[in-house]
Amino acid sequence: MIDILETGIGGNPLSTSSLKSLAGLNGYTLIRWTLEGKSEGNGYGFPFDRPHLAFARRIHCLQAHINTLKNVQLRRQYKNNKPYFKIDRDLQKIIKDKVLCPS
Repeated sequence: MIDILETGIGGNPLSTSSLKSLAGLNGYTLIRWTLEGKSEGNGYGFPFDRPHLAFARRIHCLQAHINTLKNVQLRRQYKNNKPYFKIDRDLQKIIKDKVLCPS
């Protein structure tokens, strides 16, 4: 995975074999970003610190990105997007929770 990141940072084109793991790396990065929402708020405490609200907003944002990404075919094969479909399946349980996501 590190070699993929270094290649991208260097501005070099990715090899065809590295495209296989790109969906997994991207999915992991999006999940980490979503989880960071729980520590948003700089620790000032209630009512200034709203980590649960920030986390819920990031979940909705993650779901929107995943819905877009899971239909992109990097190598003309949906099986390469398997991580996105798994994330989407798990997010459906959360999105359907009317208490967490009333809209």
